[in-house]
Amino acid sequence: SAVDGWDMALDTRDGELVFIPPSAIGVANSTASIAPMGVMAWEDLTKAPRDTTLYISDGPVQVNVGELYVIRSRQSAGSYGSRCNYYGKFMPLIEDLEAQTVTFVFDISPVCNNRKLIPPKD
Repeated sequence: SAVDGWDMALDTRDGELVFIPPSAIGVANSTASIAPMGVMAWEDLTKAPRDTTLYISDGPVQVNVGELYVIRSRQSAGSYGSRCNYYGKFMPLIEDLEAQTVTFVFDISPVCNNRKLIPPKD
């Protein structure tokens, strides 16, 4: 991907598929995290939450087909020495516990520290 820092593991816990952020598996100093947003229309999720308590970085997050998630990348270097997090949204469409796979749609913002999750107008 054009944006560095989109790290997330997939595992099983208690017979369910889960996403695991990097710091939950021992990746030091990672700011990557995930915020479960529940059931809502794709187009209604237009901005990543500002509230950092909604983002999970220290434990598993259950995969729920048809629900939306916001992902925040780990910090990376931006233009002119700035530190950037990037935000995106994704929705699992299909989960296969036996194959341990998840098929999902996603969209990410390429703009440093911008929480908007809608494409810019031309």
